[in-house]
Amino acid sequence: MTTITALPTAPSRADPANFRTRADAFMAALPTFATETNTVAGEVNTNASNAATSASTATTQAGIATTQAVTATTQAGIATTKAAEAAASALTAVNAPGTSATSVSGLAVGTGSKSLTIQTGKAISVGMFMTITSTASPENWMHGEVTSYDSGTGALIINVETAAGAGTISAWTVAVSGPKGPTGQASASLSGATTLDLTSGNATLTSASDHVQTITAAVSGRAINLPDSTSMTEGGFPFIIINKTGHSVMLKNNSGNIVRVIYPSTVVLVALTDAATNTWGAYQFYDGIETGLPSVFESANTGYISVAALDSSKAVVTYRDDGNSSYGTACVLLNI
Repeated sequence: MTTITALPTAPSRADPANFRTRADAFMAALPTFATETNTVAGEVNTNASNAATSASTATTQAGIATTQAVTATTQAGIATTKAAEAAASALTAVNAPGTSATSVSGLAVGTGSKSLTIQTGKAISVGMFMTITSTASPENWMHGEVTSYDSGTGALIINVETAAGAGTISAWTVAVSGPKGPTGQASASLSGATTLDLTSGNATLTSASDHVQTITAAVSGRAINLPDSTSMTEGGFPFIIINKTGHSVMLKNNSGNIVRVIYPSTVVLVALTDAATNTWGAYQFYDGIETGLPSVFESANTGYISVAALDSSKAVVTYRDDGNSSYGTACVLLNI
């Protein structure tokens, strides 16, 4: 803002002695005073215009803010309504007839009879199998058969046969399930392992020989003699023979007949199917694959390859062998 210079003392008839001097000074200062006054007036007008514009802008922005606040309030109301509708729908779904439910009954994870309260009117009947799962920590669960359910009160009793986890929990999700499957037959473990060096001669196995026989060295024409089948226990794989050499090794029965050739870098599973007589058919042989090493189990085209676990150490690989009239073929995968 421009500063206006103060005028000198004005002349006065009461002071005739200084009248002329003061009149001259006063009149000489008037042009500067007029110029400065006009400049200030223009600046005041400009500031007033700017203030009016700012006030208008503020009013507009206040209107926009008010509109947005109204919109936000409306959206918040819609969100609250939708949340209430969702909660009502969830409650309706839980309370609807069916087999899914929830419970806040405090239950200790474990087997045995468990009593809890769920929603009423559920399509649950005695004999059904259900799983009770912790809503917050699904690793805690119980599974069993329904022994009682009162659709009028929601009282449910389940005889838990299987459980996982621990602790007492008060928030559960209850759902229909299937019965527990039968316990699988325990597999025979592979007892012991022996390495065979066939460079100086053949090897003869007995009923007391280790199950896993690994050929680490051999020359052409070597053989492994199997024991008399009548001295063995029928069933399973009494021997797994792994040929880690570059030579083929013959496998002979107790009569000295060649019953199988174990080719280089292959695995043969020896199965005893008849321990009553020492005959040609007493032993059966299956191709195997040792895990951890790349292995070609069929050089021809194959199709419909499938793998299924036999036990913790063996799996069977089945496939269509296009190189053998598309016959179904199988070999065993070993984890040794």
